[in-house]
Amino acid sequence: MILRDHQRKSKGLQDNGWLAITQVLFLAIYAITNSKATLRLSMKDLLPLIPGLFHEQLRSSRYYAERSNALVIQADGSRRQTDNIQECHKKLEDLLLTVGRNAVRGESTPSQIAKVKKL
Repeated sequence: MILRDHQRKSKGLQDNGWLAITQVLFLAIYAITNSKATLRLSMKDLLPLIPGLFHEQLRSSRYYAERSNALVIQADGSRRQTDNIQECHKKLEDLLLTVGRNAVRGESTPSQIAKVKKL
């Protein structure tokens, strides 16, 4: 059964400021078989909403399907469909946070700057 979910919101994504990504979730295609959930996000829809620094890392992630040019995230750990859909959202959030941390370097603390100057 294929279902377009236009009303589902991911509370975790909104809490972390990922409102643009939540908009893409409204367009996402959910394929639900028994209790398994598959979230398919088209890169064409997703990439304009996120910084360019993230694009290559998303394409090299384990969830990227080159043939369909989409992120495909699956979950089947629970017997309940709603739990598996939430797990898909959690995996997407974790992916975006990981990509963001890898793409954007943190600022150095004053003690780190002083230590480097001494070298």
